[in-house]
Amino acid sequence: MKYLYFIILLFNIPGLKAQTVTNNFRIVDADTKRPIPYASVSLPRASLAMNTEADGLLSIPGDLSKMNDVLVITAQNYTPSVSPLNKLSGMDTIQLKKYPYRPVNIPVSSTGKDSVLNKFTWQDVTYFAGVHSQHARFEYLQIAQQFDSPAPGAKLSQIFFRRFATWGTYTERTRFRLRFYDIDPVYGTPGKDLCHEIIEETNKDDPRLTVNLQKYNIIIPGKKFFVAIEWLRTFENAGYAPNRAERNLVYKPTIGILPYKTDKLNIWVLNYAHQWKPFTYFSPYYTDLALSATVKW
Repeated sequence: MKYLYFIILLFNIPGLKAQTVTNNFRIVDADTKRPIPYASVSLPRASLAMNTEADGLLSIPGDLSKMNDVLVITAQNYTPSVSPLNKLSGMDTIQLKKYPYRPVNIPVSSTGKDSVLNKFTWQDVTYFAGVHSQHARFEYLQIAQQFDSPAPGAKLSQIFFRRFATWGTYTERTRFRLRFYDIDPVYGTPGKDLCHEIIEETNKDDPRLTVNLQKYNIIIPGKKFFVAIEWLRTFENAGYAPNRAERNLVYKPTIGILPYKTDKLNIWVLNYAHQWKPFTYFSPYYTDLALSATVKW
């Protein structure tokens, strides 16, 4: 079973190798009681993250009553669940509650213009985010690019981004999700979802990916918004970075970083504790993802 990857990772925590008990949980919708596929699961203190598979099953080895970490579970359209591990002993189900989605109800800009934001030449991209380096581990659930729309009420019609597709003779086959956020008015981070539909993409050989978003009717309330890549930490996306002495497990896709500096850092990352932080690894240079957005306004 693919979820065994999470068990294997957990056994690397000191003190767990001698444990024989395995705790099985099903992550379900609180109303329908149906499994939630590909929910994001993380242990912030242990720096571990994984997604459930289609059956919503999660297995954690060891004596939960002696563990001091917390289990953070998130899924699109659901309120996040944060539970101390030592409080989950004896349970077999974790329920997530759907939050009501309220469509944006604002005047839509209708000048008839199109604008490509953060436009770039894909051949120029030589740096990528998504793998561990010798200086820092890449431990994030999502990576987002911030944009400034020409006018409030614009419609997001298309995105284009550059990823790393081939490692030597190996072609990176990957599956991931796209997320779209309004800006949080207090913290300036990604805030409310602008699209309640799950947009999942599968890409194989081409390092360039264009996604047409017209049918989703994604309206940007103000001028600032975010487009994010959400990793699916599943069996099929797991692998090892090429040309690295260390054998640390990483997950595809790797996302391009533009090779120049602007006056503002526009890249944000969502950590295992479900907190948005500026992505400062390349600072003060390389301030934007190789991700452009086309808006109609």
